Amino acid sequence: MIGLVRDYVHTIELRSLLPTKKDKIFLNEEDPCLAEEVFVHHIPLELILPQFPHLTELRINFGLVYMNDGFEWRDFEISVEDCFGLGRGIKACPKLKKFTLTRSNLDQPRAAALLQGVLENDSIEELDFSHCKLADKGAKAVGEYLSHRNLKILHLANNDIGPEGVAGIIYGLLKAEHTTLQHLNLRLNPLLDNGMFHVCAYLLRSESLEVLDVSACGIEAAGGAALAEVLTSGSIKLKSLNLNLSNNDFNETIGDSFEAALRNAPFVVGFEARMCNFSRQSEYSIHESVLRNKQRKRKEKTKRMLEKSQKISIDSFVSE
Repeated sequence: MIGLVRDYVHTIELRSLLPTKKDKIFLNEEDPCLAEEVFVHHIPLELILPQFPHLTELRINFGLVYMNDGFEWRDFEISVEDCFGLGRGIKACPKLKKFTLTRSNLDQPRAAALLQGVLENDSIEELDFSHCKLADKGAKAVGEYLSHRNLKILHLANNDIGPEGVAGIIYGLLKAEHTTLQHLNLRLNPLLDNGMFHVCAYLLRSESLEVLDVSACGIEAAGGAALAEVLTSGSIKLKSLNLNLSNNDFNETIGDSFEAALRNAPFVVGFEARMCNFSRQSEYSIHESVLRNKQRKRKEKTKRMLEKSQKISIDSFVSE
C-alpha cells in the first residue's frame, strides 16, 4: 500500500492508534492472579514515516476514540520506546511542517524522548501537544526544545502547566537567538497570576507574536493589572496582537484598566474577554477600540498594496 500511495500522501492522521501486541508473563503458573503484564508497544512509526517523501502534516492520538466492552486502560498508554521511535521517524521527514500529538498520555519522560528526534527536524513550524499530561516538567522539556528551534505556532492547551512550567517555556523562547513564534496557545492551564507575570515579560521582548490565548488559566486581578500595564507601557514592539483572556477571574476595576489600555494600544486587533466580570460599558468600549484598530490596520494594508502595485507598474513602464 505504501508503495502505491507514497508519492501522493501529504497528510497522515491516526485518530486512534492502538497497541499492536498484548503479552503476559506469569510469575506463578499455578496462580493466574499473579500474572504481570508486559507493557504494550505500538506500530514502529520510524519504519513507516520515512517512506513518505512528501509528508507535510502528521496528526496522532495514542488511544481509543470510542470505547467498547473490551477496552483496557493500558490502551491509552505510550511507552518511552514508542516516543523514541516516533521521534526518529519525524527526524527522517524533511518536509514535515506540522506535528500534532493530542489527547494522549504524553508526560515529561515521553516528551523528552520524542523531542530528541523532533529537534533534528529543521522544517517543523507548528507543534500541538494539547490535552496531554506535560505538567511543569514536560513544559520545561518543551522550553528546552524552543531554545534550539524556531517554531511559528505552539499549542499546549490543557496540560496542567503552572507558573513554573510557563517560566521554562518563556526562558526557552528568550534563550533562542531568533524567535519567530507567532501563535502561543496556553488555555486551560493553571497559570495563575505568577504565570501571567512571565507571559508579560515575554510580551515586552517578543517582536513576532501575533496570537496569545490564556483563556481559563486561573488569572486574577494581579495578573490582569500586569497585562494592562504592559499594553500601555509603550515598550511592546509587536505590529499586531490578538488576545484571548476569556473565563479568567477579573473584576470591573481590571475591566476599566483594559478599557483605558486599549485606547492607547493600536497594535491590539483582537481581544476576547468573555466571562471576565467586566462591566458592560468596559466591554463595549474595548470592542470599539479593537474595531478601530482593525480598521486602521486594514487601511494601512490596502495602502501598502496600492503603493506596491503602482511601483510595479511604474517599473514595468520604465523598462519598456
